[in-house]
Amino acid sequence: MEASKPGHRPKQARSIKTEQVLLDAFETLLKEKSFFDLTVSEIAAEAGVTTGAIYRRFDDKQDLLRSAFVRFYDQTRDKPVHDAKQFDSSLSDRQLLTNLHKNTLQFTLDHIHLMRAANALNDPQSFDLMIAARNFTADWFAGLLQTSTYGDRELKKRCKFVLRVTTATFRDTLLSGQAAAENQNDYMKTHSLEMKKLIAELTEMTSAYLAITE
Repeated sequence: MEASKPGHRPKQARSIKTEQVLLDAFETLLKEKSFFDLTVSEIAAEAGVTTGAIYRRFDDKQDLLRSAFVRFYDQTRDKPVHDAKQFDSSLSDRQLLTNLHKNTLQFTLDHIHLMRAANALNDPQSFDLMIAARNFTADWFAGLLQTSTYGDRELKKRCKFVLRVTTATFRDTLLSGQAAAENQNDYMKTHSLEMKKLIAELTEMTSAYLAITE
């Protein structure tokens, strides 16, 4: 059977389920180990399958990573944010931006294990899928903000700027220094005040940006 390629899902329901189980196992282990330390045998054991079941669907670990990013992109399209109520048009622009930054932080935390692997591999295809997911989310946010004072033809470009800066800031924070060596949930518990301050600073910066580009 030919190996499954990113973006080409298996057609049979059983094969689809097996692929999802494999990707779940892969992502679970990525939260505990680095990409290069993780073995195909460990992924198979976590998923409860043989290594042959993996190689029938994926070429190698890099293929698994790219497929995980395809799923990440698909999930972003299905549910761009955790709680759409946080982007109700009745909220103030400042509150909308603050909520945007909070959701971006959670979004980054949820996928930091994939970002770490892509960063370690310096894999262009994974980065392209990450950017595509971010741009889709920016377009979605722009639609929600049409009734705000930022609702004009430049809004999508501004939303992309906000998400690009915010995602990069959080990603760099969580991929370097002490944060890179810690469990992300533990890191957030011990550094919650610092992250709140970072969100406030980002809100100030993006508010200023949006104001001068009107």
